[in-house]
Amino acid sequence: MTDQPGSVALGNTYDKVSTKSGVERRLVDGFDAAFASLVPEKVDRCLEVGCGEGHQMRSLAESHPEATLTGVDIAGPDWLGEHHEKGSAISTADAAALPFGDRTFDLVIALEVLEHVDEPRTVLSEIARVANDVVIISVPWEPVWCAGNLLRGRYITKLGNTPGHLNHFTRRGLLRAVGEFFDVEAVRKPLPWTFVRARARS
Repeated sequence: MTDQPGSVALGNTYDKVSTKSGVERRLVDGFDAAFASLVPEKVDRCLEVGCGEGHQMRSLAESHPEATLTGVDIAGPDWLGEHHEKGSAISTADAAALPFGDRTFDLVIALEVLEHVDEPRTVLSEIARVANDVVIISVPWEPVWCAGNLLRGRYITKLGNTPGHLNHFTRRGLLRAVGEFFDVEAVRKPLPWTFVRARARS
């Protein structure tokens, strides 16, 4: 994968979903449970911004087989194709310039995205443009995230900051950023993340 200037900073490509560590496994299970608790009962058209390895899209395909799933990431199509099952529309796109019409999706998710982008406000504005109903956004809870890295002996010279993390969100900061564009409905706090479910404004 390569960087696209002005879009997203890459660095950490650690696949937390496949971890064999018991502690990390419990954290990831908490992440998945928080996400699942925020997904609407009915989903028609879903977009995942920053779909990565496709873990959440596979989960949605199982829980909402009726949904049309679309994923975008800055990685090339060949890499994306290695991780996604057939039936999902996957493409390369910049989160700051999504190639979709206004109010196209009734569910938009952006998990672990805002900390990587140059301009989180621009990305949130684009999500607001294409969203017709529910959005789910998550970020690492800093500085707890950095402290966790240090405890595991990772990124010591960076004081625990994960490579590619350009933005460090507090929970209050995330709510403030999301609230500028959406009406916040629910918050989940599985360590060491913050999830927000919000609704698009008409």
